[in-house]
Amino acid sequence: MVPKKLTTNFEAIGDNATIQDKQTIANLAEKKAGQVTFNYVDESNQPIAESISKTGYLGESYSAERKEFPDYLLVEIPSNENGTFTEAPISVTYRYELRQLKFISAPSQISFGESLKISTKSEVYPISEMTGSLAVQDTRTVKSKWSITAKMSKFLESSSGHTLKNAIYYRHGSQNQLLGAEAISVYDGLSQNDDVLAISDEWTGEEGLSLQIKTGAAFPEAYSGEISWTLLDTPANE
Repeated sequence: MVPKKLTTNFEAIGDNATIQDKQTIANLAEKKAGQVTFNYVDESNQPIAESISKTGYLGESYSAERKEFPDYLLVEIPSNENGTFTEAPISVTYRYELRQLKFISAPSQISFGESLKISTKSEVYPISEMTGSLAVQDTRTVKSKWSITAKMSKFLESSSGHTLKNAIYYRHGSQNQLLGAEAISVYDGLSQNDDVLAISDEWTGEEGLSLQIKTGAAFPEAYSGEISWTLLDTPANE
């Protein structure tokens, strides 16, 4: 730091003389300043608004500069949004994503149980294990109805080639629908906020997916298949 002197001049006038002098009042040290830049970017790290810069003396505190944008949702808040000015420049970056209706996830594995006994009557088997969840998020500013469709993209088939085409059902409320090769609507929703809605959390009791085996339809083998899920926006005028 470069020292600076603060001085003052004075003079005294007497009957016969004028005295002039210069006196040092204080020694001061020049303070250094630091800079903080607040950035606002999207998922691709592209700016969505102009950055804001602040300056302050080293050691002084700076505070957050969060912003809201109609078409974007703040998804990442930096840990250094509040702090103190330092000699090195500080960058504070807020990350946003476009407000939209989107799938968050779908189950990667679903099991209806192992070593199921072949019955002499029709049986219904609920989900016994599941990896992942069926989840939707609607962060749009103006919410509208949406729906989910499902279909069997691959019917249940055993390693020996036996198939079960009429075995996977989806129940929602009073509707119990067979999943086939054509997509059918299985769930209608209207989000009340920006939170993630885990639809599969509702799959308790009879709700959700089930395996329904008719008498004599199955062989004592392991079967596997695939379900395709589609999320659709369904405006009110449709």
